[in-house]
Amino acid sequence: CRGGRGGRTCAPERVAVVTPGALDAIVAETAALSASFRERGHRLFLVGGAVRDLFLEHDPGTDIDLDLTTDADPDAIKRIVGPVADALWLQGERFGTIGALINGRPYEITTHRSEVYDDTSRKPTVAFSTAVEEDLSRRDFTVNAMAVELPFAELIDPFGGRDDMHDARLRTPLDPEVSFADDPLRMLRAARFTAGYGLVPVPDLIGAMRTLAERLDIVSAERVRDELDKLLEGEVPSVGLALLADTDLLCRFLPEVDVDTLARRSSTVDAMRNDPVARLDALLYGCDLAQVDRRLSALRYSTDRRHNTVGVLRAAQRLAEGAVHDAPSLRRWVADSGDRRLLARELVALLEPDGPAIVERSEALEAELGSELDDLGPALRGQEVMDILGVAEGPVIGEALGHLQQLRFERGIMTAAQERTALETWWQRRT
Repeated sequence: CRGGRGGRTCAPERVAVVTPGALDAIVAETAALSASFRERGHRLFLVGGAVRDLFLEHDPGTDIDLDLTTDADPDAIKRIVGPVADALWLQGERFGTIGALINGRPYEITTHRSEVYDDTSRKPTVAFSTAVEEDLSRRDFTVNAMAVELPFAELIDPFGGRDDMHDARLRTPLDPEVSFADDPLRMLRAARFTAGYGLVPVPDLIGAMRTLAERLDIVSAERVRDELDKLLEGEVPSVGLALLADTDLLCRFLPEVDVDTLARRSSTVDAMRNDPVARLDALLYGCDLAQVDRRLSALRYSTDRRHNTVGVLRAAQRLAEGAVHDAPSLRRWVADSGDRRLLARELVALLEPDGPAIVERSEALEAELGSELDDLGPALRGQEVMDILGVAEGPVIGEALGHLQQLRFERGIMTAAQERTALETWWQRRT
């Protein structure tokens, strides 16, 4: 090894891989493609998550995109791939990436790159390289900085990613302060890798996250949101969230969830269904609903997602506060909550000390009412109300329908004739 920018660079460790079935399949599938590159004097490597997953004994499957890198420049890639591809995508060409569809499989083939960042942006200035080792050095973590040369199934592992995977260790190829300063989003990825792969960050990496937490502010809200959702899909998301809280990163984009709140919520978040929506709802349970809506808007969640989350939290809070205690209150709660009540009950059962008993009572009431809850609207509609009252459309019709709706909640199912009688009585009193 020798000194280099931000740390050290190493000559590649080349080790023959005992090819598992998944790698055998990839080698066979890409044999013609790798031969085309070799015939023109270029090398081709498999990189990215597919290589990492091979060491986790995960089968990448047949429906993933295969990420490949090469010493050929983009023009050469097009000349090599064009004749055998069903389609080419050139949107990433200026960054060195050519997309190709070959025999129904999508590929991304990228020229080896070295990237330089400035202090105000996470968008790099891209320069091409002819060395796969330099390309690997710019990647986020050592476990992602491995390549397999095709078709030889030869491992290129200059930064010890294989050993780090074996020892459950999370490191960066370069000095972590350099890596995170270049691309602050990598700090959120570090939390995701602890949550999803059980990797333990080394002390230098944690220290760099604390030192550079403010750098996260240059990352777009959309990218932060996407990383948060991916973290919440991990096997044990609380571990990643705890890392973000400990390094003062979580408060930069989710200040409602402080260290104490996270300590109370961690087991619940892990116990929730493996769904980032449900897990984020569990994190935000008990927060001010208006603030929740503003926070999700700041993270660029869709309007539907924001409304659904606020609706779930409102339904859960009402249930926990005892708002559902008899048939009329259950009807109102179901009408307001709709399908959100399923997740709301799950939150209450996990988050409230007497949550299971609360949920059991509400479910027993719902079972007792049965199909009556399928349609909680009044039998009469707007035109029928206008005909009965002899008035034109206007605010009074909404008032009348609201009265019938409240009767539906209080009394249960009413026939059209019963609603007509009740409506006439209401109208006489009103006029």
